[in-house]
Amino acid sequence: MNPTRLPYRFRGTQDLPDADASPIAQSKGRVLVLGGYGLFGTRVCRGLMRIPGCHVIIAGRSLSSAQRLASDLMACGFTSASEAQASAVSAEARVSALRIDSESPTLAAELAASGAHIVIHCAGPFQKQDYQVARACISNRMHYLDLADAREFVSNIIELDGLAKAAQVLVCSGASSVPALSSAVVAELAQNFSHMDEIDIGISPGNRTERGLATVRAILSYCGETIPSWRKGGPSVRAGWQGLRSFQYAHPVGKRWLVDCDVPDLALLPALYPGLKSLRFGAGLEISLLHFGLFALSALRRLRLLPNLARFATPFKTASDWFIKLGSETGAMHVQ
Repeated sequence: MNPTRLPYRFRGTQDLPDADASPIAQSKGRVLVLGGYGLFGTRVCRGLMRIPGCHVIIAGRSLSSAQRLASDLMACGFTSASEAQASAVSAEARVSALRIDSESPTLAAELAASGAHIVIHCAGPFQKQDYQVARACISNRMHYLDLADAREFVSNIIELDGLAKAAQVLVCSGASSVPALSSAVVAELAQNFSHMDEIDIGISPGNRTERGLATVRAILSYCGETIPSWRKGGPSVRAGWQGLRSFQYAHPVGKRWLVDCDVPDLALLPALYPGLKSLRFGAGLEISLLHFGLFALSALRRLRLLPNLARFATPFKTASDWFIKLGSETGAMHVQ
């Protein structure tokens, strides 16, 4: 069948549906966003500020960065007249800043002192992280969500299932483009078939889409490294940022180059859909120069002529920003 195509754009807060009916609004809770002043954390905080009665705690290692964002959010005030009428508190009373180090040995106590009901973990990359934050939340009976797209981190969080159930809290990992969006589309399409043989997923953001250092480091970490795959009905391996191919998206995106990437879907989907023969996930950069440049470097890493590319994340991020005005803001995601 034809691929389902979804727009890959971050929507503005004005597009968020039914904010007043959300569980956070109903509980009038305090939500702590760890890494709240980062690229994705900032978007989460701005969205939460639209929810009447929700107090947003911007947290991270840099108190000054958290305070700057809190000041910006307070300066913006309410985003709509209906929100202002629905809430009896000012913006100043609904946002605060807090210094919290996710690796602190006293993390559980620090989270408890914040008075938060929900913790949203945005402080990536998650490739080398453990579950200290999630465990601290469970011990405090706080709900936990993260935006992780690291395969092992997301797929192995099931080890906390018993503890979470005993504490009667939600522990949710991977609430991001992958695997949350991708697996939701697969689940929708799966209803049309008695069984599925092949799944192909790809994502290609526009070059002008802002990217954070953590995202760059996460991608570089598996370039040229061995990553899992699913071929001929069983586990296999591929090389990260190799397997060059193209995909023709609808206008205005058009043709984009893709390569193999390491994502949670590679571990989760074969378990969800027994009998699956082939699974592939690809991603790519809009600007061919950047895409093929990283493709070449990943090939050198595959031959072990370069060290792991993650150590070069900062200069890579700087170099990519030189090209930020090229290309477009338009990206796409496909699920076949």
